This record gives sequence, structure tokens and C-alpha cells, in this order.
Amino acid sequence: MAGLAKFTRKLNRGLLLDPFAPVAFSIKDKETIQKEGLVAVDGSWKLVDYAFMKIKWPKDKRRALPLLIAANPTNFGKPFKLSTVEALASALYISGFIQEAMKIMNQFRWGHTFFQLNNDYLEMYAQCKDSSEIIQVQRRIMNADRLIVDFTKFVEFRSNP
Repeated sequence: MAGLAKFTRKLNRGLLLDPFAPVAFSIKDKETIQKEGLVAVDGSWKLVDYAFMKIKWPKDKRRALPLLIAANPTNFGKPFKLSTVEALASALYISGFIQEAMKIMNQFRWGHTFFQLNNDYLEMYAQCKDSSEIIQVQRRIMNADRLIVDFTKFVEFRSNP
């Protein structure tokens, strides 16, 4: 994890963070991101459905992040509406690259706020051994916090990936 970002023309390499993926991101994905990289799409939430439908990427290389709260100025306080950098930092944190996650978020005035809002969640997710445990923890969080969210715009993770 030498640099913050790298542009590449190698298509379909790495793990794509996709909010509609049927499998949750977990520590099990660490080896894949070490070997192939971690990919995020930078775009508008208004076009998210269309954007991810059009991306040609292997289904087994797509992962959705669990429930986290946005700290970016555009979507502050909204569950699941992370900015690209928040998504990347979350995946890095969950997969054990905590210093790298902190490094990229420290580039933003509101970066520390992201960790303040999500520290407990990120710590719980980082302790999960696989995608199914991530789902169980997410469900406990959602039940405990009694979040009121319109989840119809999001695909619920499958229990058995």
C-alpha cells in the first residue's frame, strides 16, 4: 500500500466496492486487495443505480460495505451514503490496514469525524472473520440503533454468500 491511489488501464482487476453487491466486504478480502488492489467508483449517488449496472466487472470480485454513517459534507449523517474516500477507508480499516485508512481520511477536514461516527462499527466489523459475520453484526447494529432508513434503494446482503 505504497501510494494513496494508482491509475491503471488493467480492467477487471481488484475488488470493486459496489453498494449493490450480494456479498459483504470482510477481512477475507484482504489477500485479494493485497494481490490485485481495491477499486472504488467516484460518482454521484444520483446515478449510482445506472453506474454500477453498466460496469463490466466479475460478480465474484464485487463487495458491498456494511452499514456506516457518512461524515462528508454532502451526505453527513446518512447511512450507506459514503463518499468514495470514506468507502475506501472503510474497506482498508475492516481488512486491517488501519494506518492507511487514517492516512487517506486525514487528507480531509472532516476525516476525523468519519472515524468518530463509525469507530465502534468499524471495530466490530474488523473483528468479523467473514461476510456472514459482517451481516450478523450489521443486523445487530441496525436493531440496536433502531435506524430509520429507506432501505428499498439498497440491496440487502445475502445471508449465505
